[in-house]
Amino acid sequence: MTIAKNQFHLDVRIENMPPMKIDVIDTVTAGLDPRSDLTLSGAKIKNRHLIFTKKEENLALHYLGNTNQTFLNSIPLEEGKVYLLEPGDRIQLTGVEIIIRHEIVHVHEGHHSMKPIVFNSLENLKPESIKEGLIFKDNPTGSMREHKHVQPPMFKAVPKKTIEQQGSFLSLWIVKSYSMVTDFFFTYLFLVTLLPLIFAETYARKILDFLASLIFQTGDHSFLKFFIAWYILSFVQTMVLGTTIGQFLLGLRNKNTATYGKLILFRFKSFIFSIFLLPAQNMVSERLFFKGFRKAGIFFIFVFILASPLLLPSPFNKSVASLKDSDLSVRDIHTKTFVTSSKTLQMSLRTDLSTRYLLLPYVHKSETLRSFQLIDLKTDQSIVIYQSDKILYDDIDKQLEYGNPLYFLLHSVALKDLPLKNRKEVIANTLLLSPFNLKEIAPKFGPFFGSTVLLKKQLLDATASNDTIVKFYAPETPIMFIGSSQQDYFYLLAPDGLDRFVVDSIKRGPMVSVFENDIFTKLLFAPDITLIRNNQQVEILEAQDAFLHGDEHTFLTYYIGVANSLSNAKIIQIDQDLTNKARAAVIKNLETVQKFIKDKNVYKSFDDIKKQLTPMENPGVKR
Repeated sequence: MTIAKNQFHLDVRIENMPPMKIDVIDTVTAGLDPRSDLTLSGAKIKNRHLIFTKKEENLALHYLGNTNQTFLNSIPLEEGKVYLLEPGDRIQLTGVEIIIRHEIVHVHEGHHSMKPIVFNSLENLKPESIKEGLIFKDNPTGSMREHKHVQPPMFKAVPKKTIEQQGSFLSLWIVKSYSMVTDFFFTYLFLVTLLPLIFAETYARKILDFLASLIFQTGDHSFLKFFIAWYILSFVQTMVLGTTIGQFLLGLRNKNTATYGKLILFRFKSFIFSIFLLPAQNMVSERLFFKGFRKAGIFFIFVFILASPLLLPSPFNKSVASLKDSDLSVRDIHTKTFVTSSKTLQMSLRTDLSTRYLLLPYVHKSETLRSFQLIDLKTDQSIVIYQSDKILYDDIDKQLEYGNPLYFLLHSVALKDLPLKNRKEVIANTLLLSPFNLKEIAPKFGPFFGSTVLLKKQLLDATASNDTIVKFYAPETPIMFIGSSQQDYFYLLAPDGLDRFVVDSIKRGPMVSVFENDIFTKLLFAPDITLIRNNQQVEILEAQDAFLHGDEHTFLTYYIGVANSLSNAKIIQIDQDLTNKARAAVIKNLETVQKFIKDKNVYKSFDDIKKQLTPMENPGVKR
């Protein structure tokens, strides 16, 4: 007579080997010992690691390995415990997965094909570490688990190794350090490439400055602000994703199925632990994809992130060309000598200007910024060059340190404390930054040169074309010219920052060249100014300083000197008398300036000057 019995099989899957099937007749042993029924290999596997034992309709597992190094349905096994198995259960250890299978076989009654196994008590058959929620009870089939047991989801691949299987805290520390560096680079990418793409880098800098001031009260510190941004982003990523981008790419993460509240607490713990490189996250994927990334792929990501600022669109990364000083144009022999200085600018102007041109102070929109008017008496044309804004050296330092923790290591002295030549060199290197000269530029700003690209965008913001050219002139000249088909302007390296002077004409003509070659390039840095005046007359730079500081009487004195000069002399230019044209030009200039005069007495005095300059030969001239 035949009876139906359960026959258990072990479906064995080992890395780089074909699957095997082992029938459990009575006992199957597995371990390092070559005499075992199933020989395994691995650093954490014992000689006798697993013993599978069958009694009647049950299959038991006696685990002899170390605790938490082998798993039953993803639950760690404890050393020396006996576990009851059912079809579909999975045992996972280093590079091995064993799946329990069974089938119904018919055997003759009274036939005994397996040696008797004696258990000390029924309790030895209870699974010690099965998940909570399963109900155990006796039933006619002898199974210890209720039939409502739900099988765990099937694994799609060989199980991943854990940090414990790899061995040491040092292994985790190395991986965490690598992931921290990766997160550092991703923070740099976010600050200097992604935020500028949406034109939000200014707001980001304000937030960073505010947070840094709460922690570091004594002053600015580049790396501290970058450190704060780095960990704020890491915290947000950990709380939302359970890990950071760098840790995810390297496979460092945890598996946690706790409730939502406990999960948030665990993620907060993971973030706090990551500051000290502690093992709050303990899953590292050893798949070939991640191995390759750690060894080579992440390196290329680093290179891409470092070069990412060069991928920003115009005007962030506009190409500019540097031109040598152009030769001075041949001027007429009729010239007028200018000797003037400005204590505010700490500069002096010493030049000879052709008598066909008249240079006067001007007031353009704002009465607190400098403006100059250049008048061509022969053609009755004029241009105005006015200061549009000022960029302080302190702001430039902040811009250069944004996202660049190495800036102050390479530039230990603040920009405002450098000599003029060195200040000009820093600005020149910034303007010339492009993919074609990284070899020369990167050593001066470090590998994190993205902040330099952002400063370049700020300096070139007035031009929108790709044909921009830059002239730097001699090192001791405190002026730079930037021109394009859209706009021409000058940067004056003043003691406290860069003064931007904009030309009010889009087209570059000969008068801009006169202004450039005969006036701005003749400005010299002179901190100890000794001005030699003729008859104590106030000159143009001194008069403008006085007006910008609210001294309208000194400004009036300058124009009185101009009026006296024109009243007592004739302007002869190539057999042509330009005196009347000069008087009319000064009167027109006075009418513009007079709109900004607040002192009524000074205003009335300007009317007297205009009457004095009215050409006597043609008293009815319309002005």
